[in-house]
Amino acid sequence: QGFTPPDTTVRAGSSGLRGTASIEQLRAQLLSSAIASGGGPHLPTGKYSPTDGFHFCNCLKSIKTTESKKTARCVEARKASIVTEEVINAGTTIVDFLVKVDSITSGLAFGVCAESATGFSTHIVGHEEFANSIGAICSPTGGVVHHDGKGHGDAPPLKDGDLVGVSVCKGNCALVKNGTSILKFRCEGQIRMVVSLVAVGAQVTIVAQTAGPAPGLSASTRGELKVGKKATAPTATDRRLPSMRVQWNSAMTSFCDQVCEVTRVDKRLVQLELGGKKYLWDIELFASSEKRFCHAGCELADMTLSSIAVCDVCLAAMPIGGKSRRCSAHNYDICPYCLGNPVIPVVSDKVIRGPTWKWERQDGEPYRE
Repeated sequence: QGFTPPDTTVRAGSSGLRGTASIEQLRAQLLSSAIASGGGPHLPTGKYSPTDGFHFCNCLKSIKTTESKKTARCVEARKASIVTEEVINAGTTIVDFLVKVDSITSGLAFGVCAESATGFSTHIVGHEEFANSIGAICSPTGGVVHHDGKGHGDAPPLKDGDLVGVSVCKGNCALVKNGTSILKFRCEGQIRMVVSLVAVGAQVTIVAQTAGPAPGLSASTRGELKVGKKATAPTATDRRLPSMRVQWNSAMTSFCDQVCEVTRVDKRLVQLELGGKKYLWDIELFASSEKRFCHAGCELADMTLSSIAVCDVCLAAMPIGGKSRRCSAHNYDICPYCLGNPVIPVVSDKVIRGPTWKWERQDGEPYRE
């Protein structure tokens, strides 16, 4: 499990941080109240189901849940975090975790942590001793994003009735409030959702996905590779960056995982602008969450090929019966790999030669493993 820490320049919407003194006092209160030791009780591991949704682990003395395990309430002054029973694979799952703030009192926090969470029973999300966790600490007057015990930008204030949570889309994650992204970051491995309740009486209830607005990355904030739209640049951990056709340079690192303006789209390339700077990127490096269009801006349609076609991005041949997305008006095809669904082998993987193999029978026989 691991998180790519957010850039400290990321800000929470247009309102920014209000009531800084109150937030600093809240952080000090939370951190000073945390017991320095302990990993907490054993956690059950459940499989997420869209039908049943998420449930809180009812395993703490200071935070109690209802029988349905959908509502959690702080009943003792000792600060702690409650995590979900369900574990998801952040790299392959598209899901939203939403909670309604029933009572915020002085503040609460929400975010994600690793499956084998340690320190949650005695720390808030993002504390350095709550390993592999990241979240937003919010009060009625303002907030801060926390990871590894450090602040990483502002978070908005909360009030009773707000919907907050985490949106996950195949490795791209966002902390959200009322359908608006607070901060985006990359996440890998098996994770749980977290809520930290910071005062007696603070209470939240898990909301069914159909009960609120579609937030975060799995809906309205998903990027579009189209001029005038916004898209999230490729992740800094992608091993293909150094071999990009447009030639990678270290200055492009500041764009990685950030939401940028799309200023140009060719058949194979996309230009992004951030902070007055512009760089070109290979289309296939963008995550599948970033919607593709043809170079003229047309929508693409799913196709099953009735004849051999060539992907206009990577120039690989696609066999009869293969899948692509096509703009017939501009004779533009894009293969599944370039749609952001790469399967990149590593040393020790076993692979089978496919129909686009270019090196004859080096391996001795057709389709040899």
